[in-house]
Amino acid sequence: MKEKDLVSEPIFLVGAERSGTTVLRLMLSHHPQIAWCNEFEYTVDRIPNGDGWPQLEDYYEWLETHRIFQATGFAIDRSLSYPQLVNSFLLQKQNQERKSLIGATVHRHFDKLLRIWSDARFIHLVRDGRDVARSCIGMGWAGNVWTGVEGWIEAEQLWTQLKDIIPPERRTEVNYETLISEPTKTLTRLCEFIDVPYDEAMLSYAQNTTYDLPDPKLIQQWRRKLSEDEIQLVESRIAAMLVDRGYELSGLPSLDVTPAMARRLRFQDWYARVQFRIQRQGLPLFFAEYFSRKLGFKSISFGVNGVVGLIAIFGASLLPALSFVWLRYPASSWFNSKVASAAVLVVVITLYMVDCSLNNQPNPVFTLASGGVAGVVLKGRESNKLRGVATKAVVSRSLAQSRKYWHN
Repeated sequence: MKEKDLVSEPIFLVGAERSGTTVLRLMLSHHPQIAWCNEFEYTVDRIPNGDGWPQLEDYYEWLETHRIFQATGFAIDRSLSYPQLVNSFLLQKQNQERKSLIGATVHRHFDKLLRIWSDARFIHLVRDGRDVARSCIGMGWAGNVWTGVEGWIEAEQLWTQLKDIIPPERRTEVNYETLISEPTKTLTRLCEFIDVPYDEAMLSYAQNTTYDLPDPKLIQQWRRKLSEDEIQLVESRIAAMLVDRGYELSGLPSLDVTPAMARRLRFQDWYARVQFRIQRQGLPLFFAEYFSRKLGFKSISFGVNGVVGLIAIFGASLLPALSFVWLRYPASSWFNSKVASAAVLVVVITLYMVDCSLNNQPNPVFTLASGGVAGVVLKGRESNKLRGVATKAVVSRSLAQSRKYWHN
């Protein structure tokens, strides 16, 4: 296959996750002439900024553990260049469904698609960012609306940059709210853009998927499901972007988010996401997945070595808490609710430290935790009295430094 043999004018549906791209993809893929690849980010995620393509051997290895790609069943032809290879995925899908047109959904890095398919056509789907933020919390991707709207911001900013370099005849924009309230009219317009006739089968997806037909009740759920504080919080980030896209603001007073508030929101977001994943996966699977992803392991075995590894991880997380309790409280008070709560807090701080360190993010929590570390270091070197005084001094200074940081 030569570069000139790439698919001509493929269709790409772009927009933020939780913007309704799945339901629109189902509508498009049920057209008799249109085949569709969902979650096609694996073709652009590894493309470097600037020039060049991913190293093919590294890319093959990466795809081996890519859940979405593995579910496609696509074959990898190692004789192809990178553009030819990712193009072959479109061709395989098109041949599987025996349809004349092919499209794919891409939520991020979709500007890089033009490096492969210079004549691509784009459908941009936008949804009210307040509903997107709320939906991301429900998925466990975010712990609050402040962070939940970040994917929407990134996707919308990228589209704003990209649309200026795409000819008007090769791009169109769709509002999720219009798609849901007027599906037939909206799909007819999209079919005209794609140059195919509208087909009633596009609204038959409810017969063989878990998705229901468009329901206007799905529009503006943020008005019913977000508190006033949450609405103010998310609008403090995207008010201007909402207005630019034709959405009305709530009318609530504007909120000034200080750096200290933003830091607290980041911590709350991290804690909520961890809780969600532990509840869904269970502790062993959570730790196995987390450390394999952060440390680049392909898998973690739950044989003898795996069990030992998990014990080590739990031990490392619990050690500061146990040391804190042992140094500060007599054994008779260990089961006191206040002491137990303090130990749990130290465990949470330890886990947050691990997360920050693996993401190379310095954090004042390190300063706070130095008090507990100092107590452990002093163990066995000084008397209990001196150790207690030293630990209290370090903890007090650490707390003061952390408090100053959080309130700046």
